[in-house]
Amino acid sequence: MFLFDEGAKVNKMIKKMGAKLMHLEAPPYKPLLCGSCNGLLVFRPWFPSSLSFICNPLTREKITIQAPVNPGIVCGLFFHPCTKDYRLLFVHHRLLFHLMEGVPFEYFLYSLGGKFWKKLNDFPYRPNALTPPTILNGVLHWIVNPYWVYEDVIPPCSNSIMMFNMDTEEFRSMPHPGSECPIRKEHKRVCIFEMKGKLAFCHPYSSLVYVSVLEDYEKWIWVNRYSVNLYLDVERYPFVITHFSPSYRNTLITIVDIQNDELLFDWGSRGVFRYNMHQKTVKQINGVGMKKTPLLPFCDFSRFIIPYTKTFVSPSGFK
Repeated sequence: MFLFDEGAKVNKMIKKMGAKLMHLEAPPYKPLLCGSCNGLLVFRPWFPSSLSFICNPLTREKITIQAPVNPGIVCGLFFHPCTKDYRLLFVHHRLLFHLMEGVPFEYFLYSLGGKFWKKLNDFPYRPNALTPPTILNGVLHWIVNPYWVYEDVIPPCSNSIMMFNMDTEEFRSMPHPGSECPIRKEHKRVCIFEMKGKLAFCHPYSSLVYVSVLEDYEKWIWVNRYSVNLYLDVERYPFVITHFSPSYRNTLITIVDIQNDELLFDWGSRGVFRYNMHQKTVKQINGVGMKKTPLLPFCDFSRFIIPYTKTFVSPSGFK
């Protein structure tokens, strides 16, 4: 694991962390970075399991958590400002013979400070657990996972954004901006972020990235803000694997975050980049840990990038 600090000196921007900190007490599961909150990182096994752990890479303190169900997949870590407590949200996919009322997913909340579990109301959808939630207005936001479905019913565009209110502890879903998608599994490529205090929706399509902003949160009114064309810089940053067609190579873009009107994205095996949406310039982030990672067989990517803030917060739960 590598920590990249743009505010540090050039020769100290990259800090490498040992793998021992990320060890899971259930080999051979390898850890998967899936969330960050106020200096705390959350990991879970690559394959479904009831285990997960929270750590602070700065203090190297770590705690392991076992969900009350198996598999119990952590899908959100957040700080509750009223209780001054960190909480974890878990989702469990019921087996078919346990589906009494036709609701496939049940949810559990864990208090790091109080060390107690709470069963929440069931919900018909589950979020994409590979992407941490975007927290805004006391609400966690995700894109609904289009692959975890019930009776082959793919969640419609009108229910493509999933939300959890940390005060009421209730779920709801809302539509994404734009028109109905011709292929709903396009939802696996879209993502949402916070941009200047507002919710932003990114839709990568080939070498294009469309960015919409939620201008009115209460009325759910979206406005198209940017249309980013990344194709012009394809030849400047060559692709490691050459036997794929150029059109396919341009689709391997994973948007990581939006910071100061810049898209932070991972471009397949090309590397990690920033795109300034005003100046329309691309800058590659170089350094140890940012080197090009060749594609593994069956497109198994091994690099996950999450925004992180250095703090001395303890994973025991209280700020």
